[in-house]
Amino acid sequence: RITRQVVFGTRIVVRRAATRDLEDIVAMRLALLREEAPNPFFANPHPDAARRAHRLTREELTAPGQVFLVALRDGETVGMLRCRVVHRSPLVADARQAVVTTVYVVPSQRKTGVLRALLEGADRWCRQHRIGAMRLQCALNNEVGRKAWESLGFKSAELLYLRGVPAV
Repeated sequence: RITRQVVFGTRIVVRRAATRDLEDIVAMRLALLREEAPNPFFANPHPDAARRAHRLTREELTAPGQVFLVALRDGETVGMLRCRVVHRSPLVADARQAVVTTVYVVPSQRKTGVLRALLEGADRWCRQHRIGAMRLQCALNNEVGRKAWESLGFKSAELLYLRGVPAV
């Protein structure tokens, strides 16, 4: 268990998510999907997204090579973060990295240390698995998100392009 004291005195507890967290995680995933609607990668949610989110989350909670963390304040789930191991090109040294995905903090809890506490939990997990670097994607139009990640030590490394395939 990782705890962090925040300015206004209520403790944030970060722990590995369990099956009992399924409904909270799914609700946050769907909220994240709605917030990410301006991003071309998430602009067209599947009509059955809720059911798919349940199935996907259930699988991810027990899948090897990854961790799903939840942040709680006063017993309420206020955030989540998923971190998984990936392998980069075998042509580079230290090819194993972690990818941070599925990050969400309840809007009323933003800028209160929840994201920092979740990332500290991911850092701990990475150290336990001898992973020395993390990466993540953040939409170009998500200025608040980019600033948050940069304040936590992430630096931009590449620009990801998206293009639809033209109809013939």
